[in-house]
Amino acid sequence: MKKRMTRLIACLMALLFVILPLTACANGGSLRIVKNGESKYRIVYENASRDAGAAAEYLAEELEYLTGAVLEVTDDRTESEKGVPEILVGRTNRGTDYALQRTVRHGSYVIAREKKNIYILGAGSGVLTKACDDFLSEVMDESCKVSGKGVLLASEGKYIADTVTLNGRPVTDYTVYIPETGSIDWKSYVGYVEEQLIQVSGFMLTTATYTDPGEVKDPAIVLENSTTLEEGAYSIEKDGDKLRLSAKSEKAAIAMAVALIARIADKAGDVMELSLESCGGKAGENPMVPLTDGADIRVMTYNVYATTSAHKGSMPYVSASMYAFAPDFVCMQEFPSTGALSDLVVADMRKAGYGLAGGSFSEVSPIALKNADTDENYQRFANVGKNSYTPIFYRSDRWEVVEEGSYLFYWKNRYHMTNTKSLAYGVFQNKETAELVLIISTHFPLMAAGYVGQGDQYMTYAGTDPVQGAAWRDGAVQEILNEVEEMRAKYPGILTVVGGDMNAKATENSMKTMENHAVLSNATNMAPNDMKSNGTSFHDYGKQPSATGLPIDHLFVSDDVASVLRHLIVGDKLTVQGSDHCPVLVDIARK
Repeated sequence: MKKRMTRLIACLMALLFVILPLTACANGGSLRIVKNGESKYRIVYENASRDAGAAAEYLAEELEYLTGAVLEVTDDRTESEKGVPEILVGRTNRGTDYALQRTVRHGSYVIAREKKNIYILGAGSGVLTKACDDFLSEVMDESCKVSGKGVLLASEGKYIADTVTLNGRPVTDYTVYIPETGSIDWKSYVGYVEEQLIQVSGFMLTTATYTDPGEVKDPAIVLENSTTLEEGAYSIEKDGDKLRLSAKSEKAAIAMAVALIARIADKAGDVMELSLESCGGKAGENPMVPLTDGADIRVMTYNVYATTSAHKGSMPYVSASMYAFAPDFVCMQEFPSTGALSDLVVADMRKAGYGLAGGSFSEVSPIALKNADTDENYQRFANVGKNSYTPIFYRSDRWEVVEEGSYLFYWKNRYHMTNTKSLAYGVFQNKETAELVLIISTHFPLMAAGYVGQGDQYMTYAGTDPVQGAAWRDGAVQEILNEVEEMRAKYPGILTVVGGDMNAKATENSMKTMENHAVLSNATNMAPNDMKSNGTSFHDYGKQPSATGLPIDHLFVSDDVASVLRHLIVGDKLTVQGSDHCPVLVDIARK
């Protein structure tokens, strides 16, 4: 049988897949798909799947071209009819192929026969079309017959993980039940989790909706809209082979999804053994992404760029990212001290048990004060920089403030107020152990080469270049180190963490100066190789950061009294909707 040249997608897919012919049972008899230009078959595809619909149409066109037979093409909302055999394309609702549906990984396909029906299953762009093409050339012979039964042909992709279990059972055994009604967009968040699972293992989740909990059948992951939990809280209840995940708010649901994504990423390997036990939690309690074994505190730095009304929709993702990892301290940047945007996040975090330190400019830079007698403008910049606040969130259940402060940096070109940056500091005492920690949150001057002042009140500055920007960052480092020295003289041996958007790669002189300090080291250098992130920390809104390049958001830790057990740049597809910077966190152990 002469076959028409297949479409480009088929050729491309052939390069990506290894075709694995499986032995057909000789006693399965044969099915005649077309006889004398006519066919009793119809083609049924998965409703709402564009890939399945396109593949079904392609299959019908090819069959007509090759045999002259015109087959009906319809989606699976059409009920099956006695005496009408079907070629089913995609994950249809016909039922008899459910076992196969659960085992077909993303990027793979299976062609199988059961009685008179043919099942063509696959997932991934173009995969089903490739499967239909191979059905015509590899499974159906020149007389339009299909021989054998069971699996007739399979194509398997390559994955990081070969097996994935959840609480000891294959993840494909579970059905994820989503409430049919409610204010939380569970389906979307399940999709984000599935995307991560697909990336490392190819496995997909089987989902169903429910209105009555009695409809749920084990093994199951049941998502529920809670009316009793606190705003930022979520809970997990394990009952045999049933897991109930509950949340009250959208932010809590996002947090659970972010946490699960992190769990999957952490476990990526030949075998992924995931576990979820009964627990309840909220931001600050780490129920799903606990501290690394042996760690004492977790610190996050996060530039949220919360400066315009356009960012209002991003704020739930900011809160949820902090809920998910539950740090002891969060160093914030580009965070307005007042206004609707900051109020959204501050309200969320206060409900979740966080306090705020360094939330307004309470001081003037010590270097500026030294110039008070010779510089009549030394205090002027203490009243500007509305988008330059760098406050610190802290877990108020564990920590209390000993002292705090914040101020704008002072440097030679301080009059360029559109690029004024700042630091905030806080000394915190652990309520149980009385141990102290010094946290400094900061934002350094920009790397960019084209900033222009905004009118006479800013003493219009022509712009900045990499040389000038580097000089400003060098000045900011000196102010940071002066603050560190002063506070460590006051509190000898205090565990110190400096975190922020430093607008500099680790290779720049300013960062080398920080690294060469007597006690401060970049957390990326301190963390074990298998517990640190690579890639950039800056990205376009909604886009994942580049896996190559260097970050510009850093955390420096006092290596004389602490060690870093984990360094993580959180850049999953869900988190990156919150800002154009990734949150970066470290798990720290006291020596």
